[in-house]
Amino acid sequence: MTTKHWLYIALHAIIFVLGLLAMSQKGVAFQAVGASLIAAGIAGWVIFLYLFVSSRAAERIALIESSGIREVFAHRSIAIRHKYELRVKKAREAIDIIGYGLRALREDLGAEFEAWSQRVNVRILLIDPDFPDPNNSLADLRDAEEKNPKDSIRQDVRSFVSQCAELIKGNARFRIRLYRAIPAINYFRVDDEAFWGPFFVGAQSRNMPAFLIERAGFLFQPLHEHFESLWSDQFSREIPVEWLSNK
Repeated sequence: MTTKHWLYIALHAIIFVLGLLAMSQKGVAFQAVGASLIAAGIAGWVIFLYLFVSSRAAERIALIESSGIREVFAHRSIAIRHKYELRVKKAREAIDIIGYGLRALREDLGAEFEAWSQRVNVRILLIDPDFPDPNNSLADLRDAEEKNPKDSIRQDVRSFVSQCAELIKGNARFRIRLYRAIPAINYFRVDDEAFWGPFFVGAQSRNMPAFLIERAGFLFQPLHEHFESLWSDQFSREIPVEWLSNK
Protein backbone atom coordinates (compact mmCIF):
# COMPACT_ATOMS: atom_id res chain seq x y z
CA MET A 1 0.00 0.00 0.00
CA THR A 2 1.08 3.60 -0.57
CA THR A 3 1.58 6.41 1.97
CA LYS A 4 -1.73 7.89 0.86
CA HIS A 5 -3.49 4.65 1.76
CA TRP A 6 -1.99 4.60 5.27
CA LEU A 7 -2.91 8.27 5.83
CA TYR A 8 -6.50 7.49 4.88
CA ILE A 9 -6.63 4.57 7.32
CA ALA A 10 -5.01 6.65 10.08
CA LEU A 11 -7.42 9.56 9.55
CA HIS A 12 -10.43 7.31 9.94
CA ALA A 13 -8.83 5.69 12.98
CA ILE A 14 -8.61 9.15 14.56
CA ILE A 15 -12.25 9.79 13.70
CA PHE A 16 -13.17 6.44 15.27
CA VAL A 17 -11.22 7.21 18.49
CA LEU A 18 -12.77 10.68 18.74
CA GLY A 19 -16.15 9.00 18.50
CA LEU A 20 -15.30 6.69 21.39
CA LEU A 21 -14.15 9.66 23.46
CA ALA A 22 -17.35 11.54 22.72
CA MET A 23 -19.42 8.49 23.63
CA SER A 24 -17.67 8.40 27.00
CA GLN A 25 -19.01 11.87 27.87
CA LYS A 26 -22.34 12.51 29.48
CA GLY A 27 -25.13 14.09 27.49
CA VAL A 28 -27.28 13.22 24.53
CA ALA A 29 -25.38 15.53 22.19
CA PHE A 30 -22.06 13.87 22.96
CA GLN A 31 -23.61 10.44 22.51
CA ALA A 32 -25.06 11.41 19.12
CA VAL A 33 -21.84 13.01 17.90
CA GLY A 34 -19.81 10.05 19.16
CA ALA A 35 -22.03 7.51 17.39
CA SER A 36 -21.79 9.49 14.17
CA LEU A 37 -17.99 9.67 14.35
CA ILE A 38 -17.69 5.95 15.06
CA ALA A 39 -19.97 5.18 12.13
CA ALA A 40 -17.96 7.51 9.89
CA GLY A 41 -14.72 5.82 10.86
CA ILE A 42 -16.06 2.32 10.23
CA ALA A 43 -17.69 3.39 6.97
CA GLY A 44 -14.39 4.88 5.80
CA TRP A 45 -12.57 1.63 6.47
CA VAL A 46 -15.24 -0.43 4.72
CA ILE A 47 -15.20 1.85 1.68
CA PHE A 48 -11.40 1.76 1.58
CA LEU A 49 -11.34 -2.04 1.78
CA TYR A 50 -13.92 -2.35 -0.98
CA LEU A 51 -12.10 0.07 -3.28
CA PHE A 52 -8.71 -1.48 -2.51
CA VAL A 53 -9.89 -5.02 -3.28
CA SER A 54 -11.77 -3.82 -6.37
CA SER A 55 -8.76 -1.94 -7.72
CA ARG A 56 -6.49 -4.96 -7.20
CA ALA A 57 -8.99 -7.16 -9.00
CA ALA A 58 -9.24 -4.62 -11.82
CA GLU A 59 -5.44 -4.50 -12.11
CA ARG A 60 -5.27 -8.29 -12.35
CA ILE A 61 -8.00 -8.39 -14.98
CA ALA A 62 -6.23 -5.67 -16.96
CA LEU A 63 -2.96 -7.63 -16.80
CA ILE A 64 -4.62 -10.80 -18.06
CA GLU A 65 -6.31 -8.91 -20.87
CA SER A 66 -3.11 -7.15 -21.92
CA SER A 67 -1.21 -10.44 -21.97
CA GLY A 68 -3.76 -11.93 -24.34
CA ILE A 69 -4.58 -14.92 -22.13
CA ARG A 70 -8.10 -16.09 -22.90
CA GLU A 71 -8.25 -19.48 -21.20
CA VAL A 72 -6.09 -21.66 -18.96
CA PHE A 73 -6.32 -25.46 -18.95
CA ALA A 74 -5.02 -27.91 -16.35
CA HIS A 75 -3.92 -30.33 -19.11
CA ARG A 76 -3.28 -30.16 -22.84
CA SER A 77 -3.25 -32.58 -25.79
CA ILE A 78 -6.17 -35.04 -25.65
CA ALA A 79 -7.79 -33.24 -22.70
CA ILE A 80 -8.53 -30.19 -24.84
CA ARG A 81 -8.63 -31.82 -28.26
CA HIS A 82 -11.99 -30.22 -29.07
CA LYS A 83 -10.46 -26.78 -28.51
CA TYR A 84 -7.81 -27.46 -31.16
CA GLU A 85 -10.29 -28.97 -33.59
CA LEU A 86 -12.68 -26.04 -33.32
CA ARG A 87 -9.98 -23.58 -34.33
CA VAL A 88 -8.39 -25.77 -37.00
CA LYS A 89 -11.74 -26.04 -38.80
CA LYS A 90 -11.83 -22.25 -39.05
CA ALA A 91 -8.15 -21.78 -39.96
CA ARG A 92 -7.60 -19.34 -42.81
CA GLU A 93 -3.91 -18.39 -42.62
CA ALA A 94 -1.49 -20.78 -40.91
CA ILE A 95 -1.00 -23.62 -38.47
CA ASP A 96 2.33 -23.75 -36.61
CA ILE A 97 3.18 -26.51 -34.13
CA ILE A 98 6.13 -27.30 -31.83
CA GLY A 99 6.47 -30.52 -29.87
CA TYR A 100 8.65 -33.55 -29.23
CA GLY A 101 7.30 -36.54 -31.13
CA LEU A 102 3.65 -35.37 -31.09
CA ARG A 103 2.29 -38.89 -30.95
CA ALA A 104 -1.16 -37.80 -29.73
CA LEU A 105 -1.45 -35.24 -32.53
CA ARG A 106 -0.48 -37.83 -35.14
CA GLU A 107 -2.86 -40.46 -33.80
CA ASP A 108 -5.80 -38.14 -33.21
CA LEU A 109 -5.58 -35.72 -36.10
CA GLY A 110 -3.07 -37.19 -38.56
CA ALA A 111 -5.81 -38.17 -41.00
CA GLU A 112 -6.75 -34.49 -41.29
CA PHE A 113 -3.28 -33.13 -42.14
CA GLU A 114 -3.87 -33.19 -45.88
CA ALA A 115 -7.16 -31.33 -45.49
CA TRP A 116 -5.41 -28.74 -43.35
CA SER A 117 -2.77 -28.14 -45.99
CA GLN A 118 -5.38 -27.62 -48.68
CA ARG A 119 -6.59 -24.55 -46.83
CA VAL A 120 -3.57 -23.11 -44.99
CA ASN A 121 0.20 -23.45 -44.65
CA VAL A 122 1.11 -26.07 -42.05
CA ARG A 123 4.52 -26.05 -40.35
CA ILE A 124 5.46 -28.60 -37.71
CA LEU A 125 8.63 -28.67 -35.64
CA LEU A 126 9.62 -32.01 -34.12
CA ILE A 127 12.68 -32.44 -31.94
CA ASP A 128 15.72 -33.77 -33.79
CA PRO A 129 16.27 -37.19 -32.16
CA ASP A 130 19.96 -37.12 -33.14
CA PHE A 131 20.82 -33.74 -31.59
CA PRO A 132 23.36 -33.00 -30.28
CA ASP A 133 24.59 -36.61 -30.47
CA PRO A 134 22.71 -39.68 -31.73
CA ASN A 135 23.86 -41.67 -28.71
CA ASN A 136 23.06 -38.98 -26.15
CA SER A 137 20.39 -36.69 -27.53
CA LEU A 138 18.00 -34.21 -25.95
CA ALA A 139 15.18 -36.57 -26.97
CA ASP A 140 16.84 -39.33 -24.91
CA LEU A 141 17.13 -36.96 -21.96
CA ARG A 142 13.45 -36.06 -22.20
CA ASP A 143 12.51 -39.73 -22.27
CA ALA A 144 14.33 -40.11 -18.97
CA GLU A 145 12.65 -36.99 -17.56
CA GLU A 146 9.18 -38.27 -18.50
CA LYS A 147 10.02 -41.82 -17.38
CA ASN A 148 9.34 -43.12 -20.91
CA PRO A 149 10.89 -46.29 -22.32
CA LYS A 150 14.19 -45.61 -24.04
CA ASP A 151 13.91 -44.22 -27.60
CA SER A 152 10.18 -43.44 -27.22
CA ILE A 153 10.46 -39.92 -28.59
CA ARG A 154 12.91 -41.02 -31.30
CA GLN A 155 10.38 -43.60 -32.50
CA ASP A 156 7.53 -41.07 -32.30
CA VAL A 157 9.45 -38.62 -34.48
CA ARG A 158 10.27 -41.26 -37.07
CA SER A 159 6.68 -42.54 -37.04
CA PHE A 160 5.35 -39.02 -37.52
CA VAL A 161 7.60 -38.42 -40.50
CA SER A 162 6.89 -41.85 -41.95
CA GLN A 163 3.14 -41.32 -41.78
CA CYS A 164 3.46 -37.91 -43.44
CA ALA A 165 6.17 -38.82 -45.97
CA GLU A 166 3.99 -38.71 -49.08
CA LEU A 167 2.32 -35.53 -47.94
CA ILE A 168 5.68 -33.88 -47.29
CA LYS A 169 6.99 -34.86 -50.73
CA GLY A 170 3.88 -33.86 -52.63
CA ASN A 171 2.61 -30.76 -50.87
CA ALA A 172 4.64 -27.59 -50.44
CA ARG A 173 2.08 -26.26 -47.94
CA PHE A 174 2.79 -29.05 -45.46
CA ARG A 175 6.29 -28.96 -44.02
CA ILE A 176 8.12 -30.58 -41.11
CA ARG A 177 11.52 -29.63 -39.75
CA LEU A 178 13.62 -31.10 -36.95
CA TYR A 179 14.56 -28.48 -34.39
CA ARG A 180 18.03 -28.56 -32.88
CA ALA A 181 17.71 -26.51 -29.71
CA ILE A 182 16.86 -27.00 -26.05
CA PRO A 183 13.10 -27.63 -25.92
CA ALA A 184 11.26 -24.77 -24.22
CA ILE A 185 7.53 -24.99 -24.88
CA ASN A 186 4.73 -26.93 -26.49
CA TYR A 187 3.06 -24.68 -29.08
CA PHE A 188 0.03 -24.94 -31.37
CA ARG A 189 -0.84 -21.80 -33.26
CA VAL A 190 -3.87 -21.37 -35.50
CA ASP A 191 -4.02 -17.95 -37.17
CA ASP A 192 -4.42 -15.33 -34.41
CA GLU A 193 -4.59 -17.71 -31.46
CA ALA A 194 -2.07 -20.07 -29.91
CA PHE A 195 -2.03 -22.79 -27.29
CA TRP A 196 1.25 -23.05 -25.42
CA GLY A 197 2.58 -24.56 -22.24
CA PRO A 198 5.78 -25.50 -20.39
CA PHE A 199 7.71 -28.75 -20.06
CA PHE A 200 8.40 -29.94 -16.52
CA VAL A 201 10.92 -32.55 -15.44
CA GLY A 202 9.33 -35.74 -14.20
CA ALA A 203 5.96 -35.16 -15.83
CA GLN A 204 4.37 -36.12 -19.12
CA SER A 205 4.00 -33.16 -21.47
CA ARG A 206 0.31 -33.92 -22.10
CA ASN A 207 -0.40 -33.54 -18.38
CA MET A 208 1.05 -30.05 -18.16
CA PRO A 209 -0.97 -26.80 -18.11
CA ALA A 210 -1.81 -24.99 -21.32
CA PHE A 211 -2.65 -21.36 -22.04
CA LEU A 212 -4.75 -20.06 -24.90
CA ILE A 213 -3.62 -16.61 -26.02
CA GLU A 214 -4.64 -14.22 -28.79
CA ARG A 215 -2.56 -12.02 -31.08
CA ALA A 216 -3.74 -8.79 -29.43
CA GLY A 217 -1.83 -9.59 -26.23
CA PHE A 218 1.87 -9.07 -25.56
CA LEU A 219 2.58 -12.82 -25.18
CA PHE A 220 1.69 -13.75 -28.74
CA GLN A 221 4.53 -12.04 -30.59
CA PRO A 222 7.45 -13.44 -28.53
CA LEU A 223 6.05 -16.95 -28.92
CA HIS A 224 5.58 -16.45 -32.65
CA GLU A 225 9.16 -15.17 -32.94
CA HIS A 226 10.35 -18.21 -30.96
CA PHE A 227 8.74 -20.47 -33.56
CA GLU A 228 10.25 -18.50 -36.45
CA SER A 229 13.70 -18.70 -34.87
CA LEU A 230 13.43 -22.46 -34.48
CA TRP A 231 12.19 -22.77 -38.06
CA SER A 232 15.34 -21.11 -39.38
CA ASP A 233 18.36 -23.05 -40.67
CA GLN A 234 20.28 -22.03 -37.57
CA PHE A 235 18.12 -24.04 -35.19
CA SER A 236 16.46 -26.72 -37.31
CA ARG A 237 17.05 -28.90 -40.37
CA GLU A 238 15.02 -30.40 -43.17
CA ILE A 239 13.86 -34.00 -42.89
CA PRO A 240 16.64 -36.28 -44.22
CA VAL A 241 15.77 -37.61 -47.67
CA GLU A 242 16.35 -41.21 -46.57
CA TRP A 243 13.66 -40.80 -43.91
CA LEU A 244 11.12 -40.05 -46.65
CA SER A 245 12.11 -42.98 -48.85
CA ASN A 246 12.02 -45.61 -46.11
CA LYS A 247 8.44 -45.66 -44.91
